[in-house]
Amino acid sequence: MIYVDVDVKREGEIKDVGDKMFKRFKQMVLSLERNIKIEAPVKTSLLRSSIHHEINEPTSADDTYSAVVGTNVNYAPYVNFGTASHIIVPLDKKVFHPGTQPNPFFERGIEITKKEFGLI
Repeated sequence: MIYVDVDVKREGEIKDVGDKMFKRFKQMVLSLERNIKIEAPVKTSLLRSSIHHEINEPTSADDTYSAVVGTNVNYAPYVNFGTASHIIVPLDKKVFHPGTQPNPFFERGIEITKKEFGLI
């Protein structure tokens, strides 16, 4: 499983400012989810369709906005980070697997979102 945690400290107690910040925060989280989905490789579409977000609204003026964007597909880390070479023993013989190259779709989605929101 892979998850990206996003936390933003809520500044001040003015409700209108807080509401505007939260709206912008939600836009950023939705954009992050969309960009990660766009960057995800598609073979069966299970990985792409499993990417989701969860937003937790602040409960007080000093609380923190938090969100998680991720997937519960167990092979997602192997796709994103790649694998080292290893031996596979299917039945009665050993097979050398050279490993897989990383496909850092989460990182690409994060970088695209940062650019969209002027964070880099």
